[in-house]
Amino acid sequence: MTPGQKKIIPPFLTLAVISFALRLYHVNQGLWFDEIHTLAFYASKDLHTVLTSLKEPNNHILFSLLAKISITIFGISEWSFRLPSVIFGGLTPPVCYLLFRKKAGELCSFLAGVFMSLSFWMVWYSQDGRGYAGLILFSVLSQVLYLDWLEKGGKRTAVLYLASAAISAYFFLYGIFVIAGQIAYGFLIWLRAGKEKKMTSFLLPVIALAVVLVLYAPGLPDLLSYALSPQGGRNIRSAWFNLQFFRDLAETLSGIHFLWFAVLMCGISVLGLFRLFKLWPGLVCLYLSAAGLLIFSILAARVFICARFLTFLIPFFFLGAAAAIDWFAGATNKKLPLLEKNIIAVSLAALICFCLSVSLARYYKLGKQGFKDAALYIQKNHPGKPVVSFGMANIEFLFYCPHARPHPGIKPLSPDDVTGGVLAAFYPQSWSPGNVDFIRNSCELEKEWPSAGYANSTVYLYNCFKKIDKNEGPGK
Repeated sequence: MTPGQKKIIPPFLTLAVISFALRLYHVNQGLWFDEIHTLAFYASKDLHTVLTSLKEPNNHILFSLLAKISITIFGISEWSFRLPSVIFGGLTPPVCYLLFRKKAGELCSFLAGVFMSLSFWMVWYSQDGRGYAGLILFSVLSQVLYLDWLEKGGKRTAVLYLASAAISAYFFLYGIFVIAGQIAYGFLIWLRAGKEKKMTSFLLPVIALAVVLVLYAPGLPDLLSYALSPQGGRNIRSAWFNLQFFRDLAETLSGIHFLWFAVLMCGISVLGLFRLFKLWPGLVCLYLSAAGLLIFSILAARVFICARFLTFLIPFFFLGAAAAIDWFAGATNKKLPLLEKNIIAVSLAALICFCLSVSLARYYKLGKQGFKDAALYIQKNHPGKPVVSFGMANIEFLFYCPHARPHPGIKPLSPDDVTGGVLAAFYPQSWSPGNVDFIRNSCELEKEWPSAGYANSTVYLYNCFKKIDKNEGPGK
């Protein structure tokens, strides 16, 4: 490295230290529903199951494979199961700084890295036994490498692009929309360039898509069967394009749980996109086309959508926010030369970092889902009492409370099920109305553990110690 290039080492190491420190802290917090499901039904199973089972989209294949290797070496624990995500999530802010600085500038790229380091949703995905951290990192790599290849060519860049694109989609299936966006962008470039331009501008991502389809081929029959089943992808229920989805999306992208500030951050990021488009139009087009294709496909197929399906947008979102700050600081400095640009930018960034830190502290305090906390509470305060694991997550709770008796929310409860014991309950929207009334009339809410992320992930503990009249059952 030349002396000029060595100046990137301090900011890179600063981002790496902050990022890994925040992702290693509290990494042993309790697993939540999707993590337990992934661990129980995929990562702990045989290699054939890991690589071929797609009966539901919970199997993020590449993550499940890496997690299987990790828990085989270190044993089953929260940290060992999450280790692949911790590594890729911890690398994302410093790597994005290196990728962005060539086009977006030093200050803008560093601020984007700081925001990513402090975003509680970025920390969540980095401590999540799922494939989202890998998707985020390798989708950024594929976008930048693809643009670099379009600009300069080169076999090495092409190979690195193909690898990163395939890896991102193998971490999470919806990474194919990032590749689809690249195909669309390359096709438009080819059309504009005329016949003298070779078709390789969009054929390279077509090859990447073909590689992904080969990787997923063993599980495609399972995936198609799930998507067409009433219980599968078409069972959208509340997971659709409603106000709750857009609220979740704003909070996911901004990493802030204050809705008003999340919306403000979205506005800042959108403003920054206009500045970013002048600096790096290709990156803006690639990300917007990927998001547009994903949303259009889900609308056309009418399958459910969650905000986390669009997590690949997070680095792009924070780059837009950083670009807006950089532009505003520069414009203010021109009007008021006494105010230095860097001081203005750092002051605005500090305000955003403060809000991000508050949400991050809340995440550490509440955690993902209170299964582990509820089990420890029951063990301490109600030893020997019978426990009913009730609701949609009735099987998953057994990971922390193996002596509990599982009971699905749609099946009627009876006095014999709960009298003299405690009811650990989850996902009230999955309970039958009769069970809701029965619990309200027959048990007392003793404690609840809200989630830092999803409102429907709250864990409730009811004590049902009083004697219940058998005529109070919902079936009576």
